[in-house]
Amino acid sequence: MTATPDNSASSAATQLLVAGVRAGNRDAFDRLFAQLYDELRRIAHARLLHQSPGETLTTTALVHEAYVKLVGHAGLEWSDRAHFLALASRAMRFVLVDYARAQGAAKLGGRCPGALARRAQGRRRRARRDSPSSSAG
Repeated sequence: MTATPDNSASSAATQLLVAGVRAGNRDAFDRLFAQLYDELRRIAHARLLHQSPGETLTTTALVHEAYVKLVGHAGLEWSDRAHFLALASRAMRFVLVDYARAQGAAKLGGRCPGALARRAQGRRRRARRDSPSSSAG
């Protein structure tokens, strides 16, 4: 099966953008992201299908949050379009994990379980330090 001229032109443009991104060109990254936006939305939609009904995170928001994660990892390297899409999908997964953690933290009064554990540990240390047996000496 041969590629149509439009597909090969698109593929060549994608390869040039990938090369630009690998060289550290942020504009190339933005153009590549825009070029693959519809595909990224399909990936995000598929990821959201596995979430509980009633979640407030939208497909568009998930794509945009993945963009922020990818831009934040300037040293991240990928070899081609498929590799980029795989990394974007993984970034979306991390966004969903962060989102689920935030939802769980909201149920705990806005604190994450790790913060609660650190806070309790601090209270125990202060209690030991302030106990009468530790001040006798």
